[in-house]
Amino acid sequence: MPDGRVRHLTSTSEGKLDNKGNLIQIFGIVKDISDHKEVEERLRKSEAKFRDLIENINDVIYSTNENGEIIYISPSIKGVMGYDPSGINEPLHECRACHAGKRRHALENTGSNF
Repeated sequence: MPDGRVRHLTSTSEGKLDNKGNLIQIFGIVKDISDHKEVEERLRKSEAKFRDLIENINDVIYSTNENGEIIYISPSIKGVMGYDPSGINEPLHECRACHAGKRRHALENTGSNF
C-alpha cells in the first residue's frame, strides 16, 4: 500500500476461452483477508504464551473428558511425581499418579459421578 501497510489478499480467477481455445477474458475476485490473518497471529501468540506457562509451571495441571479420562496433563507431573505424562491415560478415579485423598476431593468438587 502507498502508506507502507502490508495487506494480505487471496484471489481466485477463471479464464474464458473462445471457440478456438484462445484465452479472451479473465474473471477474478480479490479478497482482503488482512483482518483474518491478524486474528490468527494474535491467537497463535496467545496459544504460545499459554503453552509456555502450562509447560513451565511447577504445579500439575490436567483436564479430563466427561468420562473422567485425563486428556491433558502438564509435563510438570514428571518432576512433581515422577510420572511420564504420555503414560497417564486412565480415568481420574483410577489414576495412580493422583494422590487418593486429592483424587477423592477433586471428584467430589467437580460434581462428577465417574
